[in-house]
Amino acid sequence: MRLKYVMTEERREKDTTELEGKMKRERRRWWVRVKIDAQFPSSSASEQRQQLLALKSKLESIIKAKLAAAVDAKDHNAILRFVRILPALGLQDDGLKIYVNYLRSVVGFRSKLEFEHLKEISTDPAQDAAGSNFVACLTNLFKDIVLAVEENDEVLRNLGGEDGVVFAISSLQEECDSRGTQILKRRAISTGSMNSVFAVLSGATSLLSHEYQEALQQKMREPNLGAKLFLGGVGVQKTGTEIATALNNIDVSAEYVLKLRHEIEEQCGQVFPAPVDREKVKTCLSEFAEMHNVFKQVLNAGMEQLGSTITPRIRPVLDTVATISYELSDAEYEENEMNDPWVQKLLHAVESNIVWLQPFMTSNNYDLFVHLVIDFIVKRLEVIMMQKRFSQLGGLQLDREVRALVNHFSEMSQRPVRDKFARLSQMTTILNFERVSEILDFWGENAGHMTWLLTPSEVRRVLGLRLDFKPEAIAALRL
Repeated sequence: MRLKYVMTEERREKDTTELEGKMKRERRRWWVRVKIDAQFPSSSASEQRQQLLALKSKLESIIKAKLAAAVDAKDHNAILRFVRILPALGLQDDGLKIYVNYLRSVVGFRSKLEFEHLKEISTDPAQDAAGSNFVACLTNLFKDIVLAVEENDEVLRNLGGEDGVVFAISSLQEECDSRGTQILKRRAISTGSMNSVFAVLSGATSLLSHEYQEALQQKMREPNLGAKLFLGGVGVQKTGTEIATALNNIDVSAEYVLKLRHEIEEQCGQVFPAPVDREKVKTCLSEFAEMHNVFKQVLNAGMEQLGSTITPRIRPVLDTVATISYELSDAEYEENEMNDPWVQKLLHAVESNIVWLQPFMTSNNYDLFVHLVIDFIVKRLEVIMMQKRFSQLGGLQLDREVRALVNHFSEMSQRPVRDKFARLSQMTTILNFERVSEILDFWGENAGHMTWLLTPSEVRRVLGLRLDFKPEAIAALRL
């Protein structure tokens, strides 16, 4: 119990110290404004006060612009001059972030130059005779970080006190982790040790197939996805953005896995010239190709899950198609030509539920999404049309409707969609024949470039949908 009490007191002191630090920074931030308020305490001086505040704001903008230009030019003296002005304006927090990011960029740039030089040496046998000094490269990175903190201690403390130093160390440590990992990975290949390479590749594939894959799939496991996407019939942008981003990450990851495999294979080819060693590396890298397929499967599953939230909102319009007659007279055909029975309603339902997601998706994912919706629509239409009876004008009506769907979806997708409607298009071709035997002009050797996706039994069934085609003539066909 005594230990618990002591720990509580220590925690209380720490919290008090943190609170005092925050209050101190807040006091400094508003010091300039307090001085302005003290100079003009009465309401009669409010105009002068507002003018002074406006001038202060203008001065802040000028200093920030000049500081940004100095950072871009890597002008260290100018950066120091402008950063030291910021606390007087109550902008020490902004100054701290800008200055630390500048220090981080300098350290990163120096490390990048050394790393690029190291890469050139390691890939050139003539220069690499003495061996690439990875240890020196890593040591120089550590030294640069230490010097950055030590030599800028006074500036950091003026901007943020002890917290400013801690913030700088934390930010520089992130840069160290990033650059250091790059150096160590390159060293693993450049050692010329197959065991080192296999160990690194094994670790990479394990990370991709477990932790990374799990992270990619996590968002798609969210319950009640459909309700969150369409609350009150309107797409919720936040949820839509998150889902689209998750799917985009999977899509890009699948491509990057192959890119990573190619780059590693190229680097290993430079380090391991022996054909036997290269084959060993290729065998090991085959797991990256498998990961590409796994990511594609995950992407398809995610897209199907997203599609399952959309299709229930389209189905009611498709269900109305089942009530529409295709046993049309001339007058009814002309009426349908003037007033479309269902196509425009369907396309409106599709667009209102899909198009709003397009800005958040990669072009590949959006096309895949559109094609999944097309698959649903086409399969449902095939089932409905196989249950109807048609006059020849009814066949013409369906042909016009299928063409309208093809044209519209072609504009929505960068990938061809005509093949998705191939079976429906072949059905309309059959339903527009003048006589039963006309099918023979398009079948078998007479098919030309046309590939029939309907089986002979399905062709007979479609012919049987025509009111004026006799069953005996259909049964006599040799297909």
